[in-house]
Amino acid sequence: MVPASQSPDSDLVRRAQRREVEAVAQLYRLHVGEIFRYCLFRVTDEAAAEDLTEEVFLNMVEALPGYVDRGIPFVAWLYRIARARVVDYHRRRARRQTDELATTVADPTPGPEDQATWRAEIHGLQQAMVQLSDDYHTVLQLRFMEGYGLEETARQMGKTIGATKVMQHRALRRLARLLEK
Repeated sequence: MVPASQSPDSDLVRRAQRREVEAVAQLYRLHVGEIFRYCLFRVTDEAAAEDLTEEVFLNMVEALPGYVDRGIPFVAWLYRIARARVVDYHRRRARRQTDELATTVADPTPGPEDQATWRAEIHGLQQAMVQLSDDYHTVLQLRFMEGYGLEETARQMGKTIGATKVMQHRALRRLARLLEK
């Protein structure tokens, strides 16, 4: 029977404090499951929980020489270490919000199908643009291909801003009808 002033792991802990490898291993085997479950419940990421559990037991080994048995179960001390590691984990995550990386990186260059589709769309647009009147063609080219603003387009075409707006609207409607065909 274990005296009231000692925890059930007292003998193992004393041996582990003397750096007996088997005692440290046995403490690990006895408590790794519950410490892992504790961490997993608080971080919900299995890999992170495994890492935290590893940190807890590394901290245990480092701190064992200073551990004093006060009759409280040894596992309670491990839970205190685990709680501190979980708090640190959440602090680190809060400080550096990271986006999860995709498992694959998308190739930014378009594939052959995308290139063929794009070429077909450009060809269709060119064919439709040829069918527009010169004024409609010019207003669309200046506004959308050259990137001029409304004032500059109006000045280039010798029109008022109002007339240029109307012409642009009509040209876009005509172009849309041609592209639908």
